[in-house]
Amino acid sequence: MGFLLLYTIVSVVGRPGFALTAFSDITGTALCLVATAMMLWAALSNQGRTRWFWILLATGAGMVGCNFGAWLYYEVIRSPGPARPVLGGHPALFCNPVPMMAAAAMRPGSRQREQKFHLTTLNFLILLLWWVCVYMFLVYPNGIHSAE
Repeated sequence: MGFLLLYTIVSVVGRPGFALTAFSDITGTALCLVATAMMLWAALSNQGRTRWFWILLATGAGMVGCNFGAWLYYEVIRSPGPARPVLGGHPALFCNPVPMMAAAAMRPGSRQREQKFHLTTLNFLILLLWWVCVYMFLVYPNGIHSAE
């Protein structure tokens, strides 16, 4: 609660510029790293479907952290100039829902143990969605720019 209050005060009071950008990028990246670490700890302390649930959630959080880390690198560490689109983090952010949906499909708290979970079906759907995302990210923008 205190961190949220501090973040709100700094965001409202701080003037737009490098310091505010650095504060935002560093805290966002740090929070994603902490969330990912906590999810991995939960995965290591559980078994079976619950472990896979936490691993998949940690993968999704790690993807968001990858995007935050890319922004941190380009805006704060590498060049404190104006913001540029970050190519390195967008695919991870765009494909973030894939492991999160897979985690929801695991249903670790389900009491229906007699239902068999078909991991091959889930793998196929995840791969299909991944390649659709890759296509949308790499091919679709090039088609727009070439039509202009």
